[in-house]
This record gives sequence, structure tokens and C-alpha cells, in this order.
Amino acid sequence: MILLLQLIVYLNLSKTPEVNLVTNFSTIKECKKKLMETHNRNISGGNNSSLLKDDINNFYLKITTDDKNVISYWFCKETIFFKNSSKS
Repeated sequence: MILLLQLIVYLNLSKTPEVNLVTNFSTIKECKKKLMETHNRNISGGNNSSLLKDDINNFYLKITTDDKNVISYWFCKETIFFKNSSKS
């Protein structure tokens, strides 16, 4: 199971960053597709959006506001703890 995580950092505030679990995906390919859709939607909406790679070559998304007070990072990460609620 793969998670799409969103980390939001407020640069001008002293509070801790917010972390939002966006959704679960069965495969990394599905999660990357959602990452690309989010990137394209932000670019077409006039936002600052960049697709970058981390140190192990996984894509992540960085979105900044025009005033650069808020940065949002989107990551596709493998789920460490997962409980399947469906019955077999």
C-alpha cells in the first residue's frame, strides 16, 4: 500500500508544520499519476509547482505560494503500518 502525504510548512509562523494524509493507493504508479495530476492542475492554475527527485530517485512535488509564505510538499511513500479492513 502506498500513501500520498502532504506536508505544509508555514514559513512565517512559529507553529509546527501540518501533515495531511491525502489518500492510499495500491501501487506507486497510481500515486505518481496523482502527483502528476496535482502538478499539472497547479501549473495550469498559475501556482508555483515543481516535480523534483529525492536522494533515492523518487519523485515528489513542491508547491509554493506567490508570497512564498507557505510551501507544500507531496510525497508518495510506502505504507509502514496498514490494516486492511476488507474481509477475505
